[in-house]
Amino acid sequence: MSETKVVKLVTGETLITEATNNGDSYMITDPHIIIPAKDNSIALVPWIPYSPSQQDGVEICATKILMVMNPVGPLAEEYHNASRGEDDLAAVGAETDTGSPKGTDQ
Repeated sequence: MSETKVVKLVTGETLITEATNNGDSYMITDPHIIIPAKDNSIALVPWIPYSPSQQDGVEICATKILMVMNPVGPLAEEYHNASRGEDDLAAVGAETDTGSPKGTDQ
């Protein structure tokens, strides 16, 4: 079963993706790279956007993955918006005292 996960690769890239653990590998679909931006925020950009593997899935050997974690709520929400095509470039800000991401209108 596929779950939304944050995946840190040995290359240093951090992805948010739908991931399925297959034992010695992970199948990831619709991966987005997490890129640090200014003001303690991040951007989500499709990983391998020039390949149909973006939607079809990419199998990554477990030895090429440092860690797999659950994303925090606001990050998971922005990822789902970006993966549905609602944002070409999604940005997630730091949490404020109100719980809203910094720089968003609510």
